[in-house]
Amino acid sequence: MPRDQRSLEYCETKKKTMWPSKWTKSADELIKLLEHWDGAKGEVWEYSANQRQLLIRFFRERPNSHSSMFLLCRECRTVHFQTYWLDMQVRVSFKTDSQPRAYVVSDGERLRIECAEVFAAESDVLIRLPDKLK
Repeated sequence: MPRDQRSLEYCETKKKTMWPSKWTKSADELIKLLEHWDGAKGEVWEYSANQRQLLIRFFRERPNSHSSMFLLCRECRTVHFQTYWLDMQVRVSFKTDSQPRAYVVSDGERLRIECAEVFAAESDVLIRLPDKLK
C-alpha cells in the first residue's frame, strides 16, 4: 500500500475515534469478554499518570477487520506493563485485603495493574481516553 494511502487511512481512523457506549457493567460480563478475546494481541494504548488511568487495546489481525476490545483501568495504584505482547491471557481478580477496594489485572509478567475500577468494551473504531478524564 502506498505511503500516502496509509496516511489517509490513519487520518480517517483518527476522525472516527469515539467512546464506546457499552462498557461492561458486571464482573460476569467482563470475564466473558476477556475469555472471548483470549489469545489476542495486546498493547498499551494510552496511559495518563495524572488521572491514574490506563487504556489497553486487544486485537486480532484479520483482513478487513478493525475490531478491538479495550480494557479501561481507573484509579490505578500500581502499573507495570510491556507496551505490546502476543497471546493475551488477562485475568482480573478482586484484592480482598485492600481498602479501598482494589482489582488486580494481570497477564503473567507482561501486565500487572492494581486499580479501583475495571471496564471493557468492544469497538470497531479506535478509541482514546476522553480529554475530561485525562
